[in-house]
Amino acid sequence: MPMSSDAKIKSLKAKNLVSVVNEYAKKRQASHRYASFDYCYNYFHPSNTPDLTKEMEKSCLALGFYLASWGMFRGSSFLLERSVKSFVPVIDYVSSLETEIWGNRRL
Repeated sequence: MPMSSDAKIKSLKAKNLVSVVNEYAKKRQASHRYASFDYCYNYFHPSNTPDLTKEMEKSCLALGFYLASWGMFRGSSFLLERSVKSFVPVIDYVSSLETEIWGNRRL
C-alpha cells in the first residue's frame, strides 16, 4: 500500500529533523557559537547561580553575550541602542521563577 501524503510529509520532517540535529551535534564544541546557549542556560540554572540578582552586572552580561552571539545587537536591532542595564527586568523575572520550571535538566 502506498504511503499517504501526510505520512510522506511526516517522514520527510523526521529525516530533516535528524539531519539538523546531526549537523548541530557535529558543530557542538565549546568555542562554537552554538555553545553560547549551553553557557547561558547553565549560568541561569538555579543550581549554579541561586541568586541571579546578587551579581546583577554579571547576569546581565551573560544574557547580553548570549544575545550578541546570535546577532541580536546588529544595526537594525533596538538592543544596539541599549546598555546591559536594560536586562535588569529580565534578570529579575528569571530569578523570580520557581525552580521547578527548570526541571532536572542541566546541559
